[in-house]
Amino acid sequence: MILRRRSGWFVVYWCAMTASAGASFEEIGTAARPWGMANAYSALALDHLALFYNPAGLVDVQATELGTGYNRYWLGLTDQSNIGSGHLAIAMPFNMLSAGFPGGIGASFLTTYLAGAYSEQTIALGYGVEVSSGYAIGSVLKLLSTSVTLDPYLASDPVFSGSNSTNGIAVDVGAMVRVIPSWNFSFAATNLISPNLALKGSDAPPLRLKAGLAYRMPGWDFTLDGTVESGELTVAGGTEKRFGDRMYFLRGGMALGAREYRVITVGAGVNFRTLQIDYGFFLPLTGPTGAGGSHRVSMVVRFGQPMTQSETDFQPQHLVNKEAYDETLSKLKLALEKTLAEVERLQKSNQNLQKTNDENRAMLDKAMQLTIELSQKIDQVEREAKKVKVVERIVERQPPPPPKPIRPATYTVQEGDTLKSIAKALYGDEEKWDDLLKANQDHIRQGMVVPGQVLVVP
Repeated sequence: MILRRRSGWFVVYWCAMTASAGASFEEIGTAARPWGMANAYSALALDHLALFYNPAGLVDVQATELGTGYNRYWLGLTDQSNIGSGHLAIAMPFNMLSAGFPGGIGASFLTTYLAGAYSEQTIALGYGVEVSSGYAIGSVLKLLSTSVTLDPYLASDPVFSGSNSTNGIAVDVGAMVRVIPSWNFSFAATNLISPNLALKGSDAPPLRLKAGLAYRMPGWDFTLDGTVESGELTVAGGTEKRFGDRMYFLRGGMALGAREYRVITVGAGVNFRTLQIDYGFFLPLTGPTGAGGSHRVSMVVRFGQPMTQSETDFQPQHLVNKEAYDETLSKLKLALEKTLAEVERLQKSNQNLQKTNDENRAMLDKAMQLTIELSQKIDQVEREAKKVKVVERIVERQPPPPPKPIRPATYTVQEGDTLKSIAKALYGDEEKWDDLLKANQDHIRQGMVVPGQVLVVP
């Protein structure tokens, strides 16, 4: 067994001996719900898990919560190593300062181990308080301890001659801001105060700085975390979809970081109001081949008032700046009313303008029609004037007609005259003899005239 596990013992020996930051108490996540969202949880830690992600979130604990969970890492290791972790945590509302400063308190135990070889334990006490409307801070006091299981091979090493375990005190701090409805902003510093946990030399858990944001909407949560540790940046994002009045959950996430760190996660959960069970699966895209992913199962029991939709969903709670929220909502309503009134006014103005435009268009059409008619009349007059000018020119070119002979008022019939010859002589047209006959019918008998007879010339 010693020879088969020799590589594992070397890792334990290195963790105990070296000063490499991160040789102990790595951030590997705690519960199944955060795991399903790639551990992007610092701005969404509004329950007992705030003890592990952001202690400021303890201020939002609505009732006593008891949570526990277990994780098994690297199921595909060929040497059958059993690497796992488990946690137990409790949190409850606690107004230590005064009724005007809501708060929450919690305690937790976390262990990570390589069975039969090495283990890490964290015992923590945390407190979060709302220092101002919409602003919360929190802190966690931790007792960190490590222990190496000795076999004859390791027991003979001088490193372990004094002790095979170490312990020390560490402190985490956090802050959360929720002054904008549906948005959470967070900052957390893990191991702000950190002890030396090396059996020989120096090995302090590294300072870990994390900033996060969460956007909450009906049926959905979206989270994003950025973590800086030992000068290296890791970015993680996740989402949670809720179904059936928060009874069922589906989760997913992805994280990217230095040294080709790439992981994807999925998760699910079911909520029975006072009991919630969650599962998370963590799959590294880089690292040991064939090692497989890691599985985590956790459970939460709530005492007292059961969780309801309004207590945990996107609705404003006491951590939200209620006054600022109401004031903002009132301003938005007032702005909306003004906008609607302006829209209505513009619609009426547009209608009036449209009516005026229609009237102007009708008047313009009528004017255009009159213009066309007037133009046609002008053209007609010009054509008539041209005709008149042509006639005038023709008339000017013709000689004047001969003067008409002056007819006498009477005529004395001569020898051989007839009515036709007389009409020819007087009118130039013998066909007008009938006019002479009509004018002198009292003196003419049977159309015959006699010499010396005086005729009236009409």
